[in-house]
Amino acid sequence: MVNDVSNIATNEQNQIPVANSPAVPQSPMQPTKSGHKWLKIILIVISIIVVFVITITIIVTALTAEPAKIAQEFISYIQQGKATEAYSLTGSQFQQATSSDQFAAFVDQAKTKLPKNSINITSREIKTNSNGTIVMFGINLKNDSTTYNATIKLSKDGAEWKVLGFNIN
Repeated sequence: MVNDVSNIATNEQNQIPVANSPAVPQSPMQPTKSGHKWLKIILIVISIIVVFVITITIIVTALTAEPAKIAQEFISYIQQGKATEAYSLTGSQFQQATSSDQFAAFVDQAKTKLPKNSINITSREIKTNSNGTIVMFGINLKNDSTTYNATIKLSKDGAEWKVLGFNIN
């Protein structure tokens, strides 16, 4: 019997399971049930945020598609020196502040400076107030050696989107 007792003691020290011994504890690397629960919650929250951001992006892009087309046409006309066509895309507020002759002089100067290779919309912003909705675009105009940043504001003038303002840096 003495041999049996020493055998049991040796087995316990080496953590060899023997009858009536407690179960071997779980490795600290294995997540617990509450750990799985938190991981699921975190993944659900991240998924909701991603879906929200994608949805907002789609909505903003859809709402600004028509004004973006007008903004690109406006800049393209300026690049081509087509002042009359560009001026026709401006709203009544713009036309009250800037005559067609003043605008034509601006286009004559701008057409030689603005790159003709690329019109890249870099930002979109929608603002709504008591006067209606204003859409503002940040735009990069660049060629091989020069980049200009432009801002263009549009609003509904009647049923059509029209240019309210245009700024080139």
